[in-house]
Amino acid sequence: MKLVKWVKPVVALVLVSALSACASVYDVRPQPVNTQVSVFNNGVESLRSKKVHEVEVGASAPQMVQFDDLRFMVSFTNHGKNPVEFSPANVAATLNGQAVPVLSYEAQLQDIENRLSYYGYRLSVLPGPGYVAPYYQSGVGFGGRFGFGFAGFDDGMNDRLDVQRAYNDLDRLKRLGLKPRVVKPGETAAGEITLARRLPAGSVQYLSLDVNVDGETHHFEFGYHSRR
Repeated sequence: MKLVKWVKPVVALVLVSALSACASVYDVRPQPVNTQVSVFNNGVESLRSKKVHEVEVGASAPQMVQFDDLRFMVSFTNHGKNPVEFSPANVAATLNGQAVPVLSYEAQLQDIENRLSYYGYRLSVLPGPGYVAPYYQSGVGFGGRFGFGFAGFDDGMNDRLDVQRAYNDLDRLKRLGLKPRVVKPGETAAGEITLARRLPAGSVQYLSLDVNVDGETHHFEFGYHSRR
């Protein structure tokens, strides 16, 4: 019976690895329009648009894997005379011509809370950034319950991985997430936005983002091109 219980997680991992290997890898290619210019931040090409205010948008990574979350870094610099409210609500997106919701900071926090509460956790008692959830509760050495030298091959492995992902998402949201704020003249607000859609299958994908702020619309276009 132990052998059967051990083989099941192995088969699951093999299937996950196989599916991951089949996923296409995409390059994100900014497509400047009008007077936009390309700039590089941390090795990632972004687009900068300047009217009265200045807005910059770029993918959070230089490449994407199929079914990855769609994330972008957005910055807004207030060159006007009055304070301006800025948040993910100022961004609208379309993927291949279809409207895609942009998640608010609060919605992402609620999603993480829901995922953790399913396993009996609460945000009020979460460990701080850098917490690493255990891969097994008990066992012999690194082998978990079965002592085979694979720390994750015990009961509840998937549950602990789900909790770990939730903690990782919470840490990322706190570090990078675009929080609602009032931007005073001369100040810059920047952060990561997440779209409520993952990259589907297809050799070429097109995504556009409109940043609507203080009566201005800054339009950005990006292409996802498969390496296969």
